[in-house]
Amino acid sequence: MLPSLGIIRVTGPEARSFLTAQFTNDVEALSESRSQLGAWCNAQGRVLVVFRLLRHEASYVLVLPQEMIGSTLERLKKFVLRARLTLEEASEELQVLAAFGAEPLAGLAAHLPPIPEHEETVAHRAGVSVIRVPGALPRWLVIGANESLAALGAKEPGADVSDTEWRLQDILAGIPMVGAATTGAFLPQMLNLDALGGVSFTKGCYPGQEVIARLQYRGQLKRRMYLALVEDAAALRAGDRVYSHAHLGSQPAGQIVAAAPRDSKCFALLAVVDNEAAHAGSIHLQHPDGPPLVFQPLPYPIDETDDLSSRVTAAPQGR
Repeated sequence: MLPSLGIIRVTGPEARSFLTAQFTNDVEALSESRSQLGAWCNAQGRVLVVFRLLRHEASYVLVLPQEMIGSTLERLKKFVLRARLTLEEASEELQVLAAFGAEPLAGLAAHLPPIPEHEETVAHRAGVSVIRVPGALPRWLVIGANESLAALGAKEPGADVSDTEWRLQDILAGIPMVGAATTGAFLPQMLNLDALGGVSFTKGCYPGQEVIARLQYRGQLKRRMYLALVEDAAALRAGDRVYSHAHLGSQPAGQIVAAAPRDSKCFALLAVVDNEAAHAGSIHLQHPDGPPLVFQPLPYPIDETDDLSSRVTAAPQGR
């Protein structure tokens, strides 16, 4: 299992319209064979939580950090009013497993339609949903009740991976995570959610939409999320600051979104960084003279000139 991830289930005849009015992604366009990355924002357009949304049986389910479920449910319920729907945590009833490669899914393949090969596609059977998640390695999330997963053999040896392994693959795929340390810190575009299909600019109103749309069509995005490696670093945490001595001196140039060890010497991380500082020179971790970040190309295009794809430094050697 992935204990760091939990599930919110939304059920009822007005579930779709309610979610459409709350989230950045186009819930109206979500079919049973697709999943979507999305965000819930405050009135200032700042991201409170990032989630993956899909249909599961007769409900919508949000897969999100377990630490964010309580606060997200509490705030969402304030908007329900008389809407005909039920919002509930389903983390104990529905389990989240993760798998890499073809072999771990061998126990599922005989019981499901063809395992999804295309990113963000979903297959369902007998109370189990399998989602193909973006990444350089073929990988899937498997969601279902305990008895359903056991019946399909999803808990056979090798069918599960650790939270740290999964977080590393999310980071390398450029997929942001927002937890308690960073909730309310970033606009969706800062987290590249526009490039990841997590923001619809054609749907109706939702919290923060005016701010988000104004930035998209009239504003200039001053910060973006970058992928980087760093060596010789102490334990990294989401929310840690990064610095650019050449550009901003002692003022932070950005903030870590997520980090995970790539091996015994190197961390991979996602950080939202001031674009001018990123182009001006080296970015350092935790203080102006801290370990330098080595930027890596993101695995998806950004429709701006502020990414570092054309000037990426080679990764640290020795691995």
